[in-house]
Amino acid sequence: KMKFSALALQFGLLAVGCFFRSVEAVRDDVVILMYETDSNLEKDESSPLYFFKQKGKVANVQTTVFGGNLAYHGFGDKYQTLRPLLELMDKEKLVILADARDVALNVPDNEAFASLAVDNFMETYKRLTKDSPNAIVMSAEAQCCVSAMAHASPSEYFDPVLKKRAKRACSSGHKDCLWYPNQYIEDWQVFMEDLSFNLTGEEYADVYLNAGLMAGYPTELIEMLDLIDIAPYEDDQAVLSGFLYSFPDKVVLDYKQEMFGNNQWPRGLVDGCVFESQAPHLPLVHTETATEPLIIHTPGKFYECLDVLIEELGGTSQQRYLTGLGGRGFFEALVSSGFGFDTPVADVETYQADNYGNYGSYGNYGNYGNYGVQRQRSLGVKDYLGNVLSLLDEFRSSLLTGSRSEGESVEGRNPLDEPPALASNYGNYGNYGNYGVSAEGRSNYGNYGNYGNYGNYGSRMMRRHLQETDQA
Repeated sequence: KMKFSALALQFGLLAVGCFFRSVEAVRDDVVILMYETDSNLEKDESSPLYFFKQKGKVANVQTTVFGGNLAYHGFGDKYQTLRPLLELMDKEKLVILADARDVALNVPDNEAFASLAVDNFMETYKRLTKDSPNAIVMSAEAQCCVSAMAHASPSEYFDPVLKKRAKRACSSGHKDCLWYPNQYIEDWQVFMEDLSFNLTGEEYADVYLNAGLMAGYPTELIEMLDLIDIAPYEDDQAVLSGFLYSFPDKVVLDYKQEMFGNNQWPRGLVDGCVFESQAPHLPLVHTETATEPLIIHTPGKFYECLDVLIEELGGTSQQRYLTGLGGRGFFEALVSSGFGFDTPVADVETYQADNYGNYGSYGNYGNYGNYGVQRQRSLGVKDYLGNVLSLLDEFRSSLLTGSRSEGESVEGRNPLDEPPALASNYGNYGNYGNYGVSAEGRSNYGNYGNYGNYGNYGSRMMRRHLQETDQA
């Protein structure tokens, strides 16, 4: 007998349905709103925003960009212009609020399968909010915390009784809003880690609120806007984390990365870009959770990961994965370690600065408008990375074992003949700054630990074990 899986049958029936449906039909149950002040980006075929909108057409999802040509004041800008749009919308239409420059719509080019991905998103929203029907689903990430959160405790931003703001958040990255390790950071981490465990009974990697992606219906989003009363200069991730603390019934975090996926830039391109291709007709899948979120986010200006994902989804990227340890800085580091090369380091082309900059000044996106340098290459993304990593591992092995003499090249190979190498962990894994500028001047995510020394991952279970032991 011939047998069919339920999923295959679902795909088949969907394909038949789509055959009879007009490809021009736009879904009336969901809309994606993206805030962007540069009105040229959605027309620029080299921009991620343009690719996102093209994918939206495949999935028949309306994608509206708002904020064009407006002056930038801070993270809170997009909330100032959001309310008028929500007031005009159908109250039964789910609204997805997304970043515009560091996200990808995770749908294949097949219209039937793309439509199914959106259907699954809608069903997942219903399931996640079943016990909190008026809640907004927000994305969760593995990194904590933005610089502003080093300047206030979880309870300080709101008065839950009066339902009013009690304190303003500073603007992450500004000189008076730098990241540094303190009790506030620990309190935020403990709060969100414990919340996740208490709600799910499980240990998840992505437990910290990320404000870059959220979904809710207009009425609930308008209520949220009224409650958060955010000023343009405030860091929205700090404010919304405080909102979660004071009004936990109004927010649901997507711990399993089912609706929204966040990559983990402190782990580097190889380990932290956690989505990969399954098959041409399927969305990208999370390598650790095996989920297929509709929208994938690359926080921390993890643009090299974004470009890998865009190419995996069939698009043409700006190839910013050619940065990292590539370019002059990489070769200077090797020369300082005793390696010699035929080509002078000064002649090595620097493709583009990583430009992680001050995440608190993220609205300016540094020099992001230049989009780096575009390169043509014959290798696929995965093959390319494999070749680079092979050479990089060889360099690292020699550095660690000391198996080279002063000025010796690795097996006589000139890395200029190879694709530029890339970083796998951005230095000390967590010493890369915490969403702003640390006291040491590093950008993004401060001195946020080694995924185990600071409450995240390893030490999370140990702390809970100690608490249970004390209670006993």
